[in-house]
Amino acid sequence: MKEFVSLIFTSCLLGLLLTGCKKEEPHECITKYIFQNDTELPVTMTCYKAITPETYKTIPILIEPGEEYVELYETQGFLEPFFRYYKVIVDNTKTNIEYLYTLPLKGIFTADEYTMILDEKYEQHYLFVFTDDFFAEIESEK
Repeated sequence: MKEFVSLIFTSCLLGLLLTGCKKEEPHECITKYIFQNDTELPVTMTCYKAITPETYKTIPILIEPGEEYVELYETQGFLEPFFRYYKVIVDNTKTNIEYLYTLPLKGIFTADEYTMILDEKYEQHYLFVFTDDFFAEIESEK
């Protein structure tokens, strides 16, 4: 009888352990980058995507004053901004700056330059605000 109780107890314990150790399925993560134009001039971000080593495609993104643009990624992990592009030029009709995708990542290619406004297990939102000071700083560095 003792062996029977022991067998039942071991079976129940094993059953509990197996049901409690459920492996988590891969989950889609959402990374959202919001670009806000707080200047009086339109801001254009021209993104360069390599098609072949000799050819590229440009994707212009226009953000009017007071408007915003959202870049959204839905993948198996969180992504850095503009990871698809090798170059991005930011221009406000008076000043422009060129960012190249090189390691270590810097400028608008790294989330460290953004303000995190949402940080959840499967979703992150970042904000980058274009201001007059941002463009003045670029101009003073030239």
